[in-house]
Amino acid sequence: MAPAPVERLRAGINSLEGCVLQHRGEAHITVITPPEAERIRAHDPSLSMDVIQAVALPMLNVARWNSPGIGSLEQDGKRTWFLVVDSPDLRALREHIARTFLLPIEVLDPDAQDLHVTIGFIGGDFWPPAGSKGPASLSPELNWQAVLGL
Repeated sequence: MAPAPVERLRAGINSLEGCVLQHRGEAHITVITPPEAERIRAHDPSLSMDVIQAVALPMLNVARWNSPGIGSLEQDGKRTWFLVVDSPDLRALREHIARTFLLPIEVLDPDAQDLHVTIGFIGGDFWPPAGSKGPASLSPELNWQAVLGL
């Protein structure tokens, strides 16, 4: 995803919330979280994210997705804002990765990850339990019109 649309959302949230969000200077859909990557490495130390990416890239490049809105969560003094992502294609990609590399469900559960694009955070980003960054986290006060000043 191009960072410009996310930068615009970040600026809108900064204005609405009266804060300055930290960010990584890029934008991507989180398909495999850092905790999942750690479990994969622990399960099979020879399986790097580069190897997974090489298998995933053809599907990733054509995956369709949409976003029902902006979510926000707080945990341990940290707060994060993100686009909630809905994508059967990316869900199928997670299933493909698990099958291709014979990853047991406790290592990579294809249905457990909440697909999202991090907009920004305060105090650091975090990866809460599955279900947290999904539709249940949508913030009614952070609707598209309010955030984009429409």
